[in-house]
Amino acid sequence: MSAPRPLAVPPADPRAELLAYLSRPELARLWAAARGRLERLGRTGGEAILAEANDAERQAIANLLGLRALPRGAVKVRLAALDAALRGSRFAVDLPAALELLLGPLRDLPAERRAESDRRERIWRQARGHPAAVGRPALAGWLDDLAKSGLLHRLAPGDEEAVLMRTLAVLFTLLDAPAEPAPLAVVANRALGSSHALDPGQPAATLALRALAHLRGEPPPRTAQGRRELWESAGVIADDLLCNVLALGLRPEGDGPLAGSLRALADLGEPAVLTLRQLARGDLRFPPLGRIRACENPAVIAAAADRLGAACPPLVCLAGIPNQAAWTLLARLAERGAEISYHGDFDGSGIAIANALARRFPTFRPWRFGASDYRAALSRTGEPLAPGALPVAIWDPDLGPALAEAGIAVEEEAVIEELLGDLAGGPAG
Repeated sequence: MSAPRPLAVPPADPRAELLAYLSRPELARLWAAARGRLERLGRTGGEAILAEANDAERQAIANLLGLRALPRGAVKVRLAALDAALRGSRFAVDLPAALELLLGPLRDLPAERRAESDRRERIWRQARGHPAAVGRPALAGWLDDLAKSGLLHRLAPGDEEAVLMRTLAVLFTLLDAPAEPAPLAVVANRALGSSHALDPGQPAATLALRALAHLRGEPPPRTAQGRRELWESAGVIADDLLCNVLALGLRPEGDGPLAGSLRALADLGEPAVLTLRQLARGDLRFPPLGRIRACENPAVIAAAADRLGAACPPLVCLAGIPNQAAWTLLARLAERGAEISYHGDFDGSGIAIANALARRFPTFRPWRFGASDYRAALSRTGEPLAPGALPVAIWDPDLGPALAEAGIAVEEEAVIEELLGDLAGGPAG
């Protein structure tokens, strides 16, 4: 009877042996530090540092590197030496291959940074060539500022290109061929295919508003009212209920409820608040009119209501830069032959508002709003003018230089007695 044959022993798996060797707990921190260093450099270089290594870790590192003595203090292992030790071992493996076997695929962070830099450069190059930006240096400046700020990445991480292109599409819609004022949802649908794409908080809405503010030389709006006013300055109706205009003494024709309520308020000598929604109905008709006074500040309306009541002639308050409700009302009045006669604060903003009226309405006339009126008002209380260049007043080129020479801003309320005298039928201003 023959002797039993010995059992066959399968050959050892070198990868399994290497993995078992690398996976020893006392080497775990070394491999993690080596991986981090290799990924940051993109090559096998530099040092892996272990602060406060324990005795087991020091012994394992000494054995791996063939050191005669245990390393002391913070253990610093050159990655080149670690790579050479692994290559010279029975496993004959380089450091990157060992780390990938143990910890998974390695990242090449320098290459990733280069790719990210190339990607961002491509995004900004594409943006500067967008039709909305070409030929508009101010908008190109906004893009430069946006690229430096990092805001786009914070608003839309990973989706920067799409959001920036959507923003530029909105700006192109608003700036290239401005249409009649339209609700925000309509503009969003027209530019981006979604009526909610420009809702508050949407990245494209935030960036578009910042771009519009930059074009106006203003800081980005911080309040809901500021955002509505900025949209309206670009012909976008953000809210037709909150967009309104204050008026006194309006007596439209017709039997409609809105016309009747305005006449009733005028007869009571009380101001009326007209929303854009009401004005957009189109059924508000006015008789042929002569002069319509327009002021900048609500205090003038309040004083006229208190002093003149029902005897006050038609008076419209713009409350600063006209919104769409104010423009709509003034346009209706101008259609009936009204002369738009305006007074505002003697400062850069007041001149800018009057210039906007003068450009839009051929019947524009200043109301006590020339250089001589300003010099006469200088005896009243005033404040230093805000720094910056003053616009040229279309109707009186001497007004801006007069303000610049005196350096004093005179608010409308300082000359309210003269304005009330005009409204009461005194000498025309």
